[in-house]
Amino acid sequence: MGRRPAMRDVALGLLVLVLAQVEVWSSAPSSVRVVAAICAVVAGIALIWRRVLPITSAVVALAAIEVVDARTATEGVWPIAVLIIVMYSAARYASTLPAVALLAVGLVGDATTVRGEASSSIGEWLLNYAFIALLMVAGPWTVGCLLRRRELQSLELAAAAVGDERIRIARELHDIVGQSLGVIAVQASAERATLPDDAAESTRQTLLTIETTTREALVEMRRLVSMMRGSDPLGDPPPPQPTLAEVDAILDAARLAGWSTELHVEGVPARLAAGVELAAYRIVQEAVTNAIRHSHGQHATVTIRYLPGAVQVEVTDDGRSTAQAQTGGHGMTGMRERAALYGGKVTTERTTAGGFVIRANLPLVSGDV
Repeated sequence: MGRRPAMRDVALGLLVLVLAQVEVWSSAPSSVRVVAAICAVVAGIALIWRRVLPITSAVVALAAIEVVDARTATEGVWPIAVLIIVMYSAARYASTLPAVALLAVGLVGDATTVRGEASSSIGEWLLNYAFIALLMVAGPWTVGCLLRRRELQSLELAAAAVGDERIRIARELHDIVGQSLGVIAVQASAERATLPDDAAESTRQTLLTIETTTREALVEMRRLVSMMRGSDPLGDPPPPQPTLAEVDAILDAARLAGWSTELHVEGVPARLAAGVELAAYRIVQEAVTNAIRHSHGQHATVTIRYLPGAVQVEVTDDGRSTAQAQTGGHGMTGMRERAALYGGKVTTERTTAGGFVIRANLPLVSGDV
């Protein structure tokens, strides 16, 4: 198992237990107080495990309620509260089949309870049953089921978004590596063509092997990524990847969205590896997009700092959103993954004026040689 109840569930179970004890000892007949109090303790403890063991928790709690109903013949608020909680929890946290089975048990149990009550007609009995079943069983169960479905859909969307971002990163890395392989193949071919006639045959063969192997690897990479793109591997080559020199295009798009923007470059621009530069550009792009979507501000400042051995990109907005809105989305995950790929790191913080800062540090040289 390994899972433990959350503190809020412990608090909920103990709260129900205490309130039930107060109700039992203040209003239940003295002849049944002990039995009712014991059942309340069992039900309260069962609620502590409502997320970890939802079906077991529900069965134990329902058994305690049934004992109270059958042995004491008393009515109270705490059994109703326990029933509502366990039906909701079973639908929310248990798998579908056991949750449906528990719903059926709850509906049958309600029918038995209503049958024991005096009713002047079958219509009155059905009305009473429908009201109790909807309020205490079917209603909470439906709410839990809907919330569970929404949570599963949210998880699926999150997984799909992360997968799409990783595919995008892989495609861009292919383009970068492909360009490098192309340069290697061209240089090897050019060097072989300019060798003097008396050059060693082994040198010619080595250059030919480098050229042939590189071109074969390039073709295989194009075929692999073409499957990811759904495109023709022999079609037009992909467009060149953007660089930090083109950050103005991101700011132009932000201005079209009604934002004012600033760009600051600090330090002496250094030559960056293609992958590092692309990662920095994409982080700026996603950070600006994040600000427009979530910060509810009107101004963004992008700062590019060339530091000793690293490049730092920083996006600051003047919005008033919560930190969760700014950092909890899929875009933030993509930024962190891009930075981590090159040994970098993304951090976030609040400004003194209440805005939000996303900052990424990327080493100029990354990876293992």
